Amino acid sequence: GSISPGGVVKVGAGLNAMFTVTPDPGYYIDFTNFTVDGWGDDLIPSGANGVYYFYNVQTNHTIDAQFLPYQYEINTSAGSNGSVSPNGATSFTYGENETITITPNTGYHVLNVTVDGSSVGAVTQYVFNNITTGHVLVATFAIDTFTLTSSSSGSGSVSPSGNTFKDYGTSQSYSFIPSANYHVANVLVDGVNVGNPSSYTFSSISASHTILVNFSIDTYTVTFNANGGDTTTSLSFNYGSNALETPTTVTRTGYSFGGWATKQNDSSTLVTSLTVTESKTLYAIWNINSYTVIFNANGGSGGNTVTRQYLSDAIAVAPTVTRTGYTFAGWSLDSSTIVTTYPVTSNITIYAQWVPDIAITSGSDIKTTFGRAASSTA
Repeated sequence: GSISPGGVVKVGAGLNAMFTVTPDPGYYIDFTNFTVDGWGDDLIPSGANGVYYFYNVQTNHTIDAQFLPYQYEINTSAGSNGSVSPNGATSFTYGENETITITPNTGYHVLNVTVDGSSVGAVTQYVFNNITTGHVLVATFAIDTFTLTSSSSGSGSVSPSGNTFKDYGTSQSYSFIPSANYHVANVLVDGVNVGNPSSYTFSSISASHTILVNFSIDTYTVTFNANGGDTTTSLSFNYGSNALETPTTVTRTGYSFGGWATKQNDSSTLVTSLTVTESKTLYAIWNINSYTVIFNANGGSGGNTVTRQYLSDAIAVAPTVTRTGYTFAGWSLDSSTIVTTYPVTSNITIYAQWVPDIAITSGSDIKTTFGRAASSTA
């Protein structure tokens, strides 16, 4: 501050003098230390407005003025679930700066901050620059709220569905309801596969989450039992599909495939379609093949043609054949090998084999004859 006029001022005897005491901005006169001629007990400037008068000056005088900075109070407070620092009433000197830190508790956020009754938003820090007056700062807090988003694909539903809003620290359970003949295939929580549970619970929620439930149709195994044929196969089918829509091929040597039956070796249970509602075994039905066997008399008589089943003995039903002048030697598939049994595996021709009769004569008389009329029996 200053005194005007300042320094040494000459005043004529008997005259009056006025001095103005002016504090700098942000300062005030320290009246307790304001002295005139070294005394200050009850010497108060006129009107306490910083003006001092000397009347009828007859001697030398001195004026000494002291100045002090103004002090301002900033009062801060916080609602529940958070804090401010510094907290409470704090004094500051004119022109100083002060930073207030607003800190919510875990799971909470700053809802609003007011300064001198006006909102400055949900800030976590506020700076008072060049303090020239007192202020009041109040911070309020609110619990964090998170969004849980549930959805599903396939035939089924998740409950609750869509967006659910939950406060920090709470829990939320979800149940999964597949449609008839469907099941939970997998569950993705925040994009991560957690298997195929029937429900899921988010506990102590501290973040937003997503949950996606994928449903798939039930599947069952149908076993195609070859029942003596080649490979038995087990295939998976969706519920309600026709297991015989795309036939499974099986073969068996010497047999013809007769279809699929629900009971083994029971052709009365043959089915041409099978709607899949459970796991099941179907059995191949086989019809034994029959083949044509031609018994060729091979120059004789009595040959015939018969039908024989797979692996049955052809020779067992051979006819009786005869040939004049020959003895029947047996049946053969070629000109040299006589067979006494022959399992039928295909259409065949079997040939009679003959041995010529031999006669010993002397002159015109027949002495001895070897052999007899050829014959065979089956």
